[in-house]
Amino acid sequence: MPKFKTFTTEQGFFELAVAAPSRAAALRAWGMKHDIFGQGLARESQDNNVIAAALARPGIVLRRPLGSKGPFRVESDLPVVKNVPRKTPETTQSTKMADREKAANALKELDETYRRRLAALQDELHGVQTQIREVSRAWKDRRRQFTTSRPKVRR
Repeated sequence: MPKFKTFTTEQGFFELAVAAPSRAAALRAWGMKHDIFGQGLARESQDNNVIAAALARPGIVLRRPLGSKGPFRVESDLPVVKNVPRKTPETTQSTKMADREKAANALKELDETYRRRLAALQDELHGVQTQIREVSRAWKDRRRQFTTSRPKVRR
């Protein structure tokens, strides 16, 4: 009969424990393909309660909610988060209405900012187009002056 050691790691919301003959066997039991022992993410347990629970069911992955000191079991509940305010239907409804109102106001502000920026850019574009026309007109006038005042060359 092989000698078992107890190994632990954390995965998701749970702390996992397994009694296995080697680290490689523990990794296989946890479904791991790489060495998490080398990364410091798994370890051999020295806790007598963990060792007793795992040795009672060798090769079976046991779990308990992360951060709890409760017993390891095959099936475990999710961790309980303390001091979380519970939402009542009234609170939820009023919160939804407030969220919708905030979103509507934010959308209205976004649209107004867009309209102002677009109007400013259109004014700027109009100014640039006017400058282009003035520069083109001045260039044509100067060019006309040079072409009409140039002496004709006889051959």
